[in-house]
Amino acid sequence: AMRVLGGKERITMVTSFRPRSAFAKDDTVLTTVRGISDLSELYSQYTEYRFEMLEERLRAQLKQIRNQKRARRFNTAAVKSFITEQKGFLDAMLKELVDEDKVIQGYTDDSHLLSEETRLQSKKRARYASEEPQL
Repeated sequence: AMRVLGGKERITMVTSFRPRSAFAKDDTVLTTVRGISDLSELYSQYTEYRFEMLEERLRAQLKQIRNQKRARRFNTAAVKSFITEQKGFLDAMLKELVDEDKVIQGYTDDSHLLSEETRLQSKKRARYASEEPQL
């Protein structure tokens, strides 16, 4: 990071990797920036980015369906698979858009956002893993 002229602070910038194709799997998470960001700006940018990806995916799927319609066929399995994939995409977005009142400013860990059920499941997994016999 570069030093500011006439000051003791440093200017830093983080640029996230983003695939050019809207069809590449996107594992973007907000965990490390949520607690130190303006949530209104962060969530607006994140939602706009993800909706643009979704829009591009939907347009491509619609084009494919229209092409299939001209050929008088419809691939039900492929469409259902596409819908399931987009549902997962939207579910991931829902998980990242944490209510503002649940975000601790200045805190980058997300363990405080886990439900009690999720905490219990992870404790059970850890306990079962430690009980497995070592070969």
